[in-house]
Amino acid sequence: MKRKKVLIEDIAKEAGVSLATVSQALNHPREVNRKTRQKILEICTELGYAHKKASTKRHLNLAVLALDRYIPFTDFYGRVSVGVLEEAQKQGFNVILEPFTKEQEELPRAISKNIIDGILVLGPLPREHILMLKQRNLPLVLCGHPVPGLETHTVMPDGRAGMYEATKHLISLGHKKIAFISGGPIFDPVVADRLEGYRFAMFEAGLEIPKEYIVQADFIRYEASCSAVDKLLALNDPPTALLCISDPIAYIAYDRLIKKGIKVPKDISIMGFDDLPSTFYVAPYLPEISTVHVDVENLGRTAVKVLLDVIENPSAIAYRHTLPVQLVERKSTAGPKK
Repeated sequence: MKRKKVLIEDIAKEAGVSLATVSQALNHPREVNRKTRQKILEICTELGYAHKKASTKRHLNLAVLALDRYIPFTDFYGRVSVGVLEEAQKQGFNVILEPFTKEQEELPRAISKNIIDGILVLGPLPREHILMLKQRNLPLVLCGHPVPGLETHTVMPDGRAGMYEATKHLISLGHKKIAFISGGPIFDPVVADRLEGYRFAMFEAGLEIPKEYIVQADFIRYEASCSAVDKLLALNDPPTALLCISDPIAYIAYDRLIKKGIKVPKDISIMGFDDLPSTFYVAPYLPEISTVHVDVENLGRTAVKVLLDVIENPSAIAYRHTLPVQLVERKSTAGPKK
């Protein structure tokens, strides 16, 4: 049975607004209040309405979007970007990089000018922004950060399995008091994924997790790791091992321990995630950390390959492409102090 075409009238009726309001929300978003605009975009997605028709003309341009603070100069996404640029060049595509701020109500210029064949999003973007992008009916791939509840092609490392293996490694060394330092709130998809791996390994080993053992730092403001470490050390029963959600957070936490006169791994073990090379200012005096290896550049290359596949097959079912990871044992972990 042929599916009935969704019209703008259907969107207006479902949203309880006028046709003009729907039109303004899609064409001139600044003219519609944020709450109404988001409601309209959600309904468009639910009903399968796409405001713009996908062009068959090829421009050989890919848009790479990210929150302004995630523009690929950070440790993780900087290396992802290397893979993105390499693969795009190999396939004969240009890359147009644009920020997309949280407060931004208009689409980035490269997209509104209709010179893009597909969109690659690095890191998290607000749900509303993703809905705006989907209304352009352009091939869209998320890299590194999924959006719960939206059927969108996503490429990311296997955070759950990686953190499970990291936790098991610490348990195998004899640790029972293992704390988890996150990079954001626990409802963040990346945090939730890795936290689940940690919790499952602890549960499997019959080990309880005191609520105080899960503390929040920040993926970008690494200095927040210092206060996270201080909180854990101040506990009446402090952990013997710290499991950090990323390598940069682990290195800052490591530095904090050293400045407090705590020896790693003699007094406390520490692990990271991603296997990023240590920065020049910590490398001379910090032993290499045990971590979970992610082929970060391959993450970028894979994201481009998936996007090009979607460009060729726009009706393909959206999948989450999960790349394998690998435990790497180095000098920052050992058995607990006797």
